[in-house]
Amino acid sequence: MRCCTCLLAVALVAMGCGSEETPAPPVVPACEPPGFVVPSGICVVPGVPADGCGVGFAHDNLGGCVAVLPSEPCPSGMIALPGDETCREVSPCGQGTWGDIPVDGASEYVDGSYAAADSDGSAERPWPTISQAVDAAAAGALVAVAPGSYGEDLELNKPIILWGKCPAEVDPLDHRNSCQHGSHRLGDRAG
Repeated sequence: MRCCTCLLAVALVAMGCGSEETPAPPVVPACEPPGFVVPSGICVVPGVPADGCGVGFAHDNLGGCVAVLPSEPCPSGMIALPGDETCREVSPCGQGTWGDIPVDGASEYVDGSYAAADSDGSAERPWPTISQAVDAAAAGALVAVAPGSYGEDLELNKPIILWGKCPAEVDPLDHRNSCQHGSHRLGDRAG
């Protein structure tokens, strides 16, 4: 009996000594931070994929998108939106002194080049300053501004529409002052 027990022990030990190897751990792809491996085994990097930027934007190779714009800042009265490679007018200037300003019978007119002393706010005898036109305008009226640089410190104390011929030709502001809360004062344009 003792011999059977020994043979049984040797057989059991021999069965446990098979040539089967322990399975190797799964191979994880190289994934540098800030990337991370998802359960499917793919390395995912946070951010926008290289082909994921919207129209007017380009991938920055850092996981983000940057606006495609002209290499130089746009001059006054011009603008570039994402995707524009050149600057363009903010709005067209139109023809004549007042361009395409939608004037009506209640409009007050301003032309800094008008030198006569008989100003009455009409298109023929405009105010020489925006402030004079604002003072004369009824609430809700349109003040039409001819081309020029006016350099005024404006206080709009009633609702009016201040409309220059076009941004490329009209600069109404005194750029020495800054906006003040509550007075609707226009001033220094930052940036």
